[in-house]
Amino acid sequence: MGPGPHRLPAGPAPLDRLREEHVRLAEIREDLRAAVGEAGSGDPAVLKDRLTRLSAELEAHFAHEEEQLLTALNAL
Repeated sequence: MGPGPHRLPAGPAPLDRLREEHVRLAEIREDLRAAVGEAGSGDPAVLKDRLTRLSAELEAHFAHEEEQLLTALNAL
């Protein structure tokens, strides 16, 4: 039975995955804070790598989040 007017789409638990992604993004944010705190004494390349990783993960997260939430909202 497919999604009806009052059912969310079937498949992997999208909210569980989004929660996991939010935990991962919080870890990256903390890593970034540490890198910024070390910016005056650390390697600028390390900060750049951390910023690049955060940017890529945020873009992927937002794309996935939008897809999952729009699917769920359209199913309502």
